[in-house]
Amino acid sequence: MKKLQILFAFFAVLLSPVAGNAQSRCGVIAHRGFWKSKGAAQNSIASLQAACLAGVYGSEFDVNMTADGRLIVCHGPKLNNLENVQLYNYSEIKGQKISGSERVPLLKKYLEAGRKGIRGKGRILKKDKRVVQMILEIKPHMNAALESEVVSRCVDMVKKMHMEKQVEYISFSLYVCRQLAKLSPSSSISYLGGDKAPSLLKSMGINGIDYHYSVLLAHPEWIEQAHKLGMKVNTWTVSDDSTIKKLVGMGVDYITTNEPLLAMKICK
Repeated sequence: MKKLQILFAFFAVLLSPVAGNAQSRCGVIAHRGFWKSKGAAQNSIASLQAACLAGVYGSEFDVNMTADGRLIVCHGPKLNNLENVQLYNYSEIKGQKISGSERVPLLKKYLEAGRKGIRGKGRILKKDKRVVQMILEIKPHMNAALESEVVSRCVDMVKKMHMEKQVEYISFSLYVCRQLAKLSPSSSISYLGGDKAPSLLKSMGINGIDYHYSVLLAHPEWIEQAHKLGMKVNTWTVSDDSTIKKLVGMGVDYITTNEPLLAMKICK
């Protein structure tokens, strides 16, 4: 009986939302989902579901807007034989595959999968619903008008789906980040460009930095500055153990990686 009680206590801790989705030292974000898992591809719903099962903090994905205003999940701008997905109508893109069987998903379908989460298998695990933070990267578009439109459409969709707390925004476009700060000021919004000090971003309403690890290694003072301003610090794309350990030691809040299982071992 005592052994059985210990076993159930172990599973209770293992399957709890805190244990499944956060690390005590830093959060791990799967870059374009956990696409190295079997049957998955970058930015696929399968990779999102694999990230959920792995128990990471978040799963990052890329959003582009087609020429006719549809929001799709793919890295872009090139997709298979299409040079720039932003120049094609959705009807010309929807047949494109990103893996053996999965086609390019619409953002709404992708968000629905993230909101639903995934359950484990087995008598105990099937009761464990796992969800992740959705790290939505809005890709730069060709002009400010298009970037304003894609931001508006993304924010509106997230709000209508009541996912404001689950979705976090990132972008290389400073204009996109500033528009996000205006339309969704309570959201987590991080700039990816790596060329702005935290204080400047904070003055624009942007509440996080998400910089390539080489930038933070060159400017370690930005980590402390960001934290003093109440900003979060993420770094990408870090996939070797020595660099992950170094950045965790420097105090980053999140690690975006192509090796989420490795990073979780280091960050827990």
